[in-house]
Amino acid sequence: EVFLDDDKVRCGLFMEISPDGKYLVCPNWRTRTASDADKHNAELTIISTETKSVIAYIPIARISPNFRFSPDSKAIEFIATLDSGTQLMRQGFDESEPTPILSMPKDRIFNFAWSKDGKKLAISRGQQIRDAVLLSEFDK
Repeated sequence: EVFLDDDKVRCGLFMEISPDGKYLVCPNWRTRTASDADKHNAELTIISTETKSVIAYIPIARISPNFRFSPDSKAIEFIATLDSGTQLMRQGFDESEPTPILSMPKDRIFNFAWSKDGKKLAISRGQQIRDAVLLSEFDK
């Protein structure tokens, strides 16, 4: 069964279904155009499971497997990486800009998930420290 036949949508490697089962979100591997804003190099596509049509395209800075529906199924939440840390962002289907719902100025958010009742948020956070180690003089 073909679920969606739309030349503008090429779903990426991962998808998420909304808690109410009415929507599906996937990263859209689209062709960039000259009019695309520089800060948005990717987008998420919201698809209705009932009508099998596109509800919204949400531009994002980069595609990450860490996006979820909000507990009420009316918005998409995703991690935004900034120079000063990371933020958990929420964007409604009909909103033009996302709103930060959690900021971690000194840490990085790696992943997140809501409890089934939508009242508790679990996050995986921390720092990435990358050291370079030079090993030499193996012949001694």
